[in-house]
Amino acid sequence: MHRRVLLRLTVIFIALVLFAPLRGKSNAGEMQGLPLAVDPRSLRAYMIELEAPPAIIHYSDRLQQEGVSAAAAMAATQAHMAALDQVQRSLLPIVEASGAQTLYRLQRVYNGVALLATAEQAVQFERLPGVRAVHPIVGKQPALTSSVPFLGAPALWQGFESSVPARGEGVRIAVIDTGVDYLHVDFGGPGGDYARNDPTVVGDVPGFPGAKVVGGYDFAGDAYNADPRASSYNPIPAPDPDPMDCYGHGTHVAGIAAGFGVTQGGQTYTGPWDSSTDFAGLRIGPGVAPQAQ
Repeated sequence: MHRRVLLRLTVIFIALVLFAPLRGKSNAGEMQGLPLAVDPRSLRAYMIELEAPPAIIHYSDRLQQEGVSAAAAMAATQAHMAALDQVQRSLLPIVEASGAQTLYRLQRVYNGVALLATAEQAVQFERLPGVRAVHPIVGKQPALTSSVPFLGAPALWQGFESSVPARGEGVRIAVIDTGVDYLHVDFGGPGGDYARNDPTVVGDVPGFPGAKVVGGYDFAGDAYNADPRASSYNPIPAPDPDPMDCYGHGTHVAGIAAGFGVTQGGQTYTGPWDSSTDFAGLRIGPGVAPQAQ
């Protein structure tokens, strides 16, 4: 059973890496405006799910057939993706003639067309040939309180198939990103001192280096901006020794990797990190390796 799951995951990885892009470009930029009969405020995001299986399922099924090589399965799947693309393209004139707006199209892990439409249009699209269903696209928010248990991390903390827990003890993780907010309580910081902190100087406020964030460096500088279209365009790096995050993404990544967790009272979660961890009772869940640095 475990081998079959591993094979499935391996197939997904290979398919995502090797298959050449076939997704048609979004027509969002081509729409000159919606018909007057359609109120833009009534539009919602929907996904049209088509009947044919996506590329990854097709590839996996072919690969498990006796005598079929990986190269043959890939060639067949690329042809399958081209067929999916053709079917999707045939729907676009019908969809957009109704006043709906195409957002993007998928063929690899899902066979569908995302669009903005009214609820009435969504019902009509369900009747189109080759359509399995039309689903509302519901916004999602990342939350470690659900994602880390979903990954099975608590089983490793407990010592999965071993008497030795794996919580990141003795491990240092390097995150190359926008920096890290070492003052955040998720990393054992004080949760304050932001106004006094000079993000180019180390040692002006306590918190770095600390028990969690033990090192770091800013290779670009907070004023660096490589986007030539931005009014703050500044392609010249100005490094400094303070890795304080100037954007937020690096902090989120570091929290996923090794955050302690944050209680509902806004304090650093101090454990336990095992199968008894009360994720529902935490404001921010611990990272996958909460005792790593």
